[in-house]
Amino acid sequence: MNLRRFFVALVSPLAVSAQDSSFVRSLVETPLGDAVEEGTTRGWRESAWFGAFQAEHLPWIYHEDHGWLMLGGDSSVEVLYFYDPVMGWVYTNRETYPKVYSFTRSSWLLFHEESSETARRYYDYSPESWLDYPTEVESIPFTVNGFRFSHATIPTQEIFRGGPPRDGIPAILEPRFVSMETADADYMEDEDLVLSITVNETTRAYPYRILNWHEIVNDKIDDVAFAATYCPLCGTGIAFNRTINGVERSFGVSGLLYLDNVLMYDHQSESLWSQLLLKSVTGPMFRTRLEWVEGLQITWKAWKERYPEGEVLSTDTGFSRNYHVNPYQGYEDIPDILRPVGEIRDDLEIKDWVYGIIVNDKGYALPRDQMPDGVPVCFEFEGRHFEATYTESTNAIVVTDSETGQSVPGIWSFWFSWQAFYRDTGLWKP
Repeated sequence: MNLRRFFVALVSPLAVSAQDSSFVRSLVETPLGDAVEEGTTRGWRESAWFGAFQAEHLPWIYHEDHGWLMLGGDSSVEVLYFYDPVMGWVYTNRETYPKVYSFTRSSWLLFHEESSETARRYYDYSPESWLDYPTEVESIPFTVNGFRFSHATIPTQEIFRGGPPRDGIPAILEPRFVSMETADADYMEDEDLVLSITVNETTRAYPYRILNWHEIVNDKIDDVAFAATYCPLCGTGIAFNRTINGVERSFGVSGLLYLDNVLMYDHQSESLWSQLLLKSVTGPMFRTRLEWVEGLQITWKAWKERYPEGEVLSTDTGFSRNYHVNPYQGYEDIPDILRPVGEIRDDLEIKDWVYGIIVNDKGYALPRDQMPDGVPVCFEFEGRHFEATYTESTNAIVVTDSETGQSVPGIWSFWFSWQAFYRDTGLWKP
């Protein structure tokens, strides 16, 4: 039996039963009402602007280019709303087609005529790149932690459960903040590390002693919505903008790992996002990039001296956790990792700390233990010149573009993780 027909045999009767007869009748009379019978093939009709489709299973139709679509009740002769099993809800009209608007991606897509039977090609105008959507059969495999690895851009056999289920590590959705003095007296120690983020005139610290238990904090300063994230297995603290294609999204912890790095998911589309790749790797938002929000990893002692008026993430998170205990205590000191990441380069020990920057999608790493304290070093990468200064007392590295003087965002990471994501990474040597 044809798998696509099997899919609709399961779904369309449920869809039809949920509609009254007048609604089903309206689907025949109004959406694509200009369509005429196409030759002698039973059930096939031809629209002057939307092309040929099979209409035996209304409100589901089978379109010659797009496959199975369920027509929405607000459709008309000029305007179509339809549900695509792969893309979600989509909009188009007589004037814009073959452009379609994806509500899931919040972006206009242009269908390419040279799409194949197993993959449909669209041009996404937001990231200005081509996307290949598989058919609905290929895009609905088994689920792990409740996630379908639809149109994955990474090897799905390398996605592993980390242990906890989806949201077993609860992201913080409504963070609270306290003053530096309160945090210093109640729960912070001088040697603690924090991820410091400054937006406009406001600076906030996200202590790793809290992020160890939550990994993601969904926050907003003024009109800038961002997520402060930390993966304890890789030592990577990264912040990024949560407004994607004009839509503010919130993020949770999937309970899944790729190359031992946390896979996040957004609640709006349930796409999976790689923290270290800073982009979506499965789901409707696949290949969508995240905008980096520059953060500084620094010791608490240095932070409180530098930002005495700053705000600090409170331990009043709404969850019962012992923030005085590090659940990963000793992990940094053992030569073991949780899941395989492939062959590990032997330039450094697997858990040596490196500070990585990304230029033209290529990585360059600065090994902490080989950097001179307080002395700027210069290096060239991808045809550009940079200067980096490591300060041991603050545990911070600052990298600047030598020509522009602009700071370059970077990530602290264990060596095994950085080289797993950037196999050909450059490596600074004294």
